[in-house]
Amino acid sequence: MPNPILIVHGWNDTSDSFNRLREQLTESLNTNITDIPLADWLSREDDISYDDLADAFEKAWEDKGLPRAKNSVDVVIHSTGALVVRHWLVKYCPDPQNPPIGKFIMLAPANFGSPLADMGRTIIGRARNGFKKGSFETGAKLLKGLEIASPYSWWLAEQDRFGPHAAMYEQGPNGGGIQCSVFVGNEGNMTFIAEFPGSDGTVRTSTANMNCRRLKAFFKAKPQTLADTELPFDVEHSTGETAYRLYEGLNHGQASQSDHAYKDASAGIRQKMDLFLQDVVSAFQVDGVSAFEQWIADSKTHTKSVADAGNRGTDNERHGYQNTVVRVIDSHGKAPDDYALEIYDEFDFRKDGGLKQGRTPTTRLIQKHAIDDVHNYGSDPNYRCFHINCKKFRDKVFKKVKDDLRISITAEPVLEDKGIGKFGGNKSNYDSGNKVGYYSSDDADIGYISIPNHRILDELFVDHTTFLLDLGIERCQRDDAVRFD
Repeated sequence: MPNPILIVHGWNDTSDSFNRLREQLTESLNTNITDIPLADWLSREDDISYDDLADAFEKAWEDKGLPRAKNSVDVVIHSTGALVVRHWLVKYCPDPQNPPIGKFIMLAPANFGSPLADMGRTIIGRARNGFKKGSFETGAKLLKGLEIASPYSWWLAEQDRFGPHAAMYEQGPNGGGIQCSVFVGNEGNMTFIAEFPGSDGTVRTSTANMNCRRLKAFFKAKPQTLADTELPFDVEHSTGETAYRLYEGLNHGQASQSDHAYKDASAGIRQKMDLFLQDVVSAFQVDGVSAFEQWIADSKTHTKSVADAGNRGTDNERHGYQNTVVRVIDSHGKAPDDYALEIYDEFDFRKDGGLKQGRTPTTRLIQKHAIDDVHNYGSDPNYRCFHINCKKFRDKVFKKVKDDLRISITAEPVLEDKGIGKFGGNKSNYDSGNKVGYYSSDDADIGYISIPNHRILDELFVDHTTFLLDLGIERCQRDDAVRFD
């Protein structure tokens, strides 16, 4: 007997909008379909949190009498529903080896946020893709979690992509066995709002993907040797690979398969929506670990074909982007007053530190060509997103990198020793300088991460993914910070 299927809607929708999806799944899979309308929970109170939604989801699960046995219910969500269900799994399924969800189908999910979330209720209320026309009430706390580079999406990834709950998505005897498939379009046409490159008009193709990577490194002050200057690091891949499928020419509303989106679409778009829906049905029909591995492989082939076609064009909308999120935490567990991320090629410079004649600094090429947008999270600018055009990085930057690409930071307040830099050996200037802060003026002060050339494209810049750069830095005091006479 097939698992029952639970449909979890996105914002400002009702079950009536998904009659077509429900009917197609019922006909193709011969199973019961249950709806949980998220809209009834989301759009009323500014104080509603994701914890509240997880609690409400738990109550709805109980009220509908859904089973709790391992992999006994399949779930399909749209947009924000991904965050709600993931949060519920973390909060209410303490044993990651026995989650009740079997197949987890995500349609245009906002796993790592949406560029619309910080634009305000009025503008979001007029967005047509995924939202209805007219006024749109949203909870302020929910919008903060949906904002690009939010601490909430970082926290959730720490739980279920890299942390104790990530085993839910692993296959085999030691895993939870959730088969997660992500479907997202690349058509960013918005009727009322400016285009967002690398998106479906509401979520970015990179922020939809559950597959992500994390680099952790700690910058220790005043490294004593060359080995200390080049920091150890590793790139950690998220646990439990998910299937990721990119679709040409479909926007956020069309990916939801809603009735009104299908009705308003042209004949060509309807054909694309039909093929998309056939693939959604196929995801539900995957049976067993080996079949899911093949489904992941097929999804990679499908996505590569769509992505390659987009990268061959001149339209930035279709290029492959990476959602690169950075945070810096010092040895006291606090964020610096401010920081600057530096990505550079040491080959650009002479031994005396000057720029080689005729050489354009790699960092300038990255800023000019590869970085599409930088977004500081509104209420905590320590969390920052660099939206990187990977296609332009390959074309304009990568070919000029000689041996490696280095990553370092400068953090405020900056510390400098007596006789160095702005203090110039002048005691009065030295005494007026910062007494606490971070030694981060240059490589000799702070060190660097060195990404070898052969790893840059495989680990540092990957199309349609999220990369978390988790950096620590040592907070120090000058010798004269405290004195006992």
